[in-house]
Amino acid sequence: MRITQSMMLQESIREIRLNSELRNRAQLEAGTGLRIANASDDPAGADRVMAIASRLADADRYHRASVNAQTLLNAQDSAITSARDLIAKATDLARSVADAPAGDPLRATVASQIQQLEQQVLALGNTQVGDRYVFAGSGPGGAPAFTPAGVYGGDLKPITVEVGPGVQVDATTAGQPVFSDALTALQALGNQVQSGTGTGINNAIQTTAAAASQMLDTQTDIGARLARVSSADSQGATTISQLKTERDALLMVDPAEAGVKLTAAQAAVERAYAVVAKVLSTDLLSYLK
Repeated sequence: MRITQSMMLQESIREIRLNSELRNRAQLEAGTGLRIANASDDPAGADRVMAIASRLADADRYHRASVNAQTLLNAQDSAITSARDLIAKATDLARSVADAPAGDPLRATVASQIQQLEQQVLALGNTQVGDRYVFAGSGPGGAPAFTPAGVYGGDLKPITVEVGPGVQVDATTAGQPVFSDALTALQALGNQVQSGTGTGINNAIQTTAAAASQMLDTQTDIGARLARVSSADSQGATTISQLKTERDALLMVDPAEAGVKLTAAQAAVERAYAVVAKVLSTDLLSYLK
């Protein structure tokens, strides 16, 4: 088939149009830094980016749940540490008057001090984070775990949160029996110091020490839960980093690469225009002859 000047011109114009589109795309990539600005740019890549975005949203939700759980658990851990310190002070005070005779004024003074320590432990049992009483169980919040008389008003169900795929952790701790037993023991200790015998005081000290030991066991469990949350959050952070790297590889353009592509596309357009100019020039010469 004979290649005519007209055919060469049409082909050259097609090349100009194609290379102009490639140049415009390269300009957009260089200007925005995005390889995929619209889904039509790369439908398969855009679908993958959307899937990654969904996974990132899940990972962010797990992270926020982890942060919330850590806040609640740290508050519980701190409260129990403080409560154990107060109980230790109460038992030391009781020991100091265990051999004092009944009716000794010092006993009344110590009994009053133990009562004050009991009220401080009660306040710790009502530790609050935001509107959540962390020892009140799974209730909707707003109601203290303990009444002013030391009666537990919560439930025994913890709030369970999902901090990773399939990883659930109890974020709260019921104040019954851990704080209830301590408050009961402190009340009994104060009563014995006020009017009991030396034997009664020592027995009450043992009961109070057992309540403190129970608090330590609970605190150990809280520590284990904190470790699980921290581990899940660390794994989640790794997942987020990997997903962002994968997303950016699909979505973003390397600036140096974008510059090279733009230069090459611009050169291709210029070459195509040069071919058209040559064809048109040849046609004009043929006409003049």
